[in-house]
Amino acid sequence: MNKLPQIEQVVFDFDNTLFNTEKFKQKLYKMAKIHGYSHERARNIYKRSRTENERIIMSLSSFINVLKEDLQKDEIDFKSEKVSDMITDMKNNDGLLPYAAELLKYCKQQDLDTYVLSLGYKEWQEEKIEQSGIKSILDEENILYTDNIENGKQGILRDLFGKNFSGENTAFFNDKPDETGDILHDFKQLRAFVRFEERDDRYRQADFEQLKDRFDERIFWSEQLKVLLNKFKKLYEDKQ
Repeated sequence: MNKLPQIEQVVFDFDNTLFNTEKFKQKLYKMAKIHGYSHERARNIYKRSRTENERIIMSLSSFINVLKEDLQKDEIDFKSEKVSDMITDMKNNDGLLPYAAELLKYCKQQDLDTYVLSLGYKEWQEEKIEQSGIKSILDEENILYTDNIENGKQGILRDLFGKNFSGENTAFFNDKPDETGDILHDFKQLRAFVRFEERDDRYRQADFEQLKDRFDERIFWSEQLKVLLNKFKKLYEDKQ
């Protein structure tokens, strides 16, 4: 296997890569379930509260608004006290996945330009970023937001590094295999480290294996950030 080229900059996705977004999502589902709704109905409410006109509008408020609309149609009382307790519980820890902080700190210790991309409704994403505590590790200007699904992360990468950016000298950490495949296709020299979130029912292990088959030495994946951190350390330090 060829070694990584000299890495100068690292870009991280936020949700489900650094932040335990799936745990948040399951708690939102539970807010619907305590009112008697099934898991499928809870997922439907989540889906309807997530996007509008190719923009991500997902937030705690958008979910509760859609939930209340359904409850009103079904003539079910909203359990405000229980929901309030669940919201408090959601905000009781930083929400970071294990080894997320260690990974960011390692990159900063190596003086790598380090960025976090947050795709979603900005006010909601800012709340999660604030809760995560990563502002104590990264400069605030290196935390970037977009709610544009169509342009997404490719658009931010081009805004950051120029319209002719090829991915050279850059490592990208993400969680979505389909999106990562598109990014690797667009940026031919980019290397990707991808976290498999087994609780995310949109993807299966086979999706990550197929991604590895397509891009081979440009892609590394694991369920654990610790594994990706160790892999990144080894490849980066072997190049020094």
